[in-house]
Amino acid sequence: MSAVLKNVTEEEVQRAIIDGLSVLGYIVEQTSVRVAYAKCPVCATKVKPRSPGTSFGVPDLLIRLPIWPTALRLGLEVKKPVGWKWTNDEQRLKWERGETMKAHSLEQACFAVQHFERHAIGRLSRSEVVRLASTVVGEQKREVVYGLL
Repeated sequence: MSAVLKNVTEEEVQRAIIDGLSVLGYIVEQTSVRVAYAKCPVCATKVKPRSPGTSFGVPDLLIRLPIWPTALRLGLEVKKPVGWKWTNDEQRLKWERGETMKAHSLEQACFAVQHFERHAIGRLSRSEVVRLASTVVGEQKREVVYGLL
């Protein structure tokens, strides 16, 4: 494993997935916002507050395409490429039961979406996704779209 991947954070992976899937025309919702370390005003020690408003086991991202049935979303758990662990048992159990998918990169997120579309929706092929994405983002970003898939 390269030293570069060891330094990649979960937040960086999540940003790449959000940006990449958005270019492809997907709507990507974050279920929580990462909170940076803060200093305690009294003792100056670093404290990392919990992300507000997130229940245990809720995946990091909810992904949908406008042409999917309205309430259908893919729950995607984002993990850094190296040295990751489950945040809690609920996360792990939902993944083991197939209720969510997990990705360590934009490429894995694209494969997860493709798998979801083929098996959960059964309506879209990879070529249809590329064709739709090309239509959505236009000629300017067509190279990016094909590069991501």
